[in-house]
Amino acid sequence: MKSVTLITHNLSLGGVQKNVTLLANQLAANFSIRVVLFESKPIEQSLAKNVAISFLPEKKLAAAILSKVNPNDTVTVGKQLFDFRVKCLGQLTDRLGSDLYISFEDYNNLISLHAIKLHSPNQRLIISSRVSLEIYRGALIHLLDKQFYLTRIAKDYPKADAVVAVSLGVARELCGLGLTPTTIQNGIPPLMPVEREPAPAAARPHFLSVGRMNNRHKGQSDLLRAYARIAEEVDERLIIVGDGPDRDLITNLAQQLEMAKRVTITGYDPHPWKDLSQTTAFVFPSFFEGLPNTLLEAMALGLPTISYDFTPSCDEILAGGEFGVKVARGDISGLAQAMKAMSHDVAMRQRYRRKSLESAKRFDLAATLAKWELLVQGLLEH
Repeated sequence: MKSVTLITHNLSLGGVQKNVTLLANQLAANFSIRVVLFESKPIEQSLAKNVAISFLPEKKLAAAILSKVNPNDTVTVGKQLFDFRVKCLGQLTDRLGSDLYISFEDYNNLISLHAIKLHSPNQRLIISSRVSLEIYRGALIHLLDKQFYLTRIAKDYPKADAVVAVSLGVARELCGLGLTPTTIQNGIPPLMPVEREPAPAAARPHFLSVGRMNNRHKGQSDLLRAYARIAEEVDERLIIVGDGPDRDLITNLAQQLEMAKRVTITGYDPHPWKDLSQTTAFVFPSFFEGLPNTLLEAMALGLPTISYDFTPSCDEILAGGEFGVKVARGDISGLAQAMKAMSHDVAMRQRYRRKSLESAKRFDLAATLAKWELLVQGLLEH
């Protein structure tokens, strides 16, 4: 039996983790599958019993570095950590000797390229790019700056046997760096019955937003400010589901806006799709998305959607506003007016419920996994 190793940062919470798990479980029916993780965070995903797991050794970093107080020192340490992980992954893959490796996310991809392809050029490696390149502008990701990412992606990605983009938008960005990616979009898994549970008698109408509390990318502060503008004109409460580094910031902002009694911040919930009959709309104020699972899942459940025009894949889902209300990024007033309109207009909600279901049909999980299997089989037979 051929062996395939998937490489990712962790299997904690998030869309990438969910998609890695779905692919690992699918491939485990025909291949010997192992998942290599860079971090020892708790595994929140449900892997098949025959999927093996390996962890890279971890390097402890000083709190001052993690706080990114001095960007120059932070980037220096970031490069040292990168090199440490390259060395550890190279040693591990030498022992594993897998027939094929698949890496997910740019940071992990660059480490995999240095550990595997630059060390053994004939070893087969697929890399999957999952986010907009825009996220690297103006922030350190894994303690590294945009110059590190954009320069190395352009230089190193051509060495992979295949570069997979999660969306046409991400593919366009990679093409701008001179790459020729294959696009395999996320597919929506069947939602479990608990995610469709009926609303309790005490449930109230509400707007729902689900996403990691990373305000620079996910825009929860814009959502709160938009809701505060219309709160006295609508019956709906606002429910925000998610956790992350900016949860305190968002909680404090709700208090500052005097919205604490109208806004519920639940923290992470593995089954956020509750009280759907009372959900007026799913609101998605994100700025950057490769291809967002939560938005696709909300639409698959028939929720009317209001979304920022996130870079670079919004129109693949909303088609310029045909399948959901599209608001320009950063337009808090426009977001508020869209929420108010959805609250007051029953016909509008019904129309966008139908449109959500129609759009979601285009993102079929079986078709997504079939494309991955075809790519994997083709490289193993090459």
